[in-house]
Amino acid sequence: MYTKCFFLVFLSAAMILTASGNALAKYELQQEIQLTTGGLSGDSDNQKPAVAYNWRRNEYLVVSHSDLSPGGTDIIASRVSPGGSSIDLGKISSGNRCEDPDVAYDHQNDRYLIVWSQYNPPPADRWEIYGRIIPWNSSGVGAPFTIASVGGLNLEIPALAFGNNSYMVV
Repeated sequence: MYTKCFFLVFLSAAMILTASGNALAKYELQQEIQLTTGGLSGDSDNQKPAVAYNWRRNEYLVVSHSDLSPGGTDIIASRVSPGGSSIDLGKISSGNRCEDPDVAYDHQNDRYLIVWSQYNPPPADRWEIYGRIIPWNSSGVGAPFTIASVGGLNLEIPALAFGNNSYMVV
């Protein structure tokens, strides 16, 4: 049974390394922002959210998995303003069970990559890693593609980072 949850950008106090690299500075961030309650359909359960910040456009991309499809889960995404308003997007994946998303922002090409675990039923009968490129403005969204599939192995809960003009998925 899933529990209703809502995404919060919870920024109370953060410790970060200053430019000198040897001193810590404390930043007090003032507000909590409620992004959404329930799923896109209003009564779905969002699970395991991940977020990436686009500093060029001053917006976030929030992803989660949700029970939008009967008998399965889908990956949903929302571009979000700094004030918490949803800008656009929606369902990113379609499959039997799509779960455990992660997202990273590629500042060099001004786009995001979303990755997730997806169960492929028999005869494959395994979990594989899929991805989808999302341009910053959501126009020309690419089709989902397989990132990793290994016969006999279940690949689950991907993690993602961007740097040096490439993505790393583990």
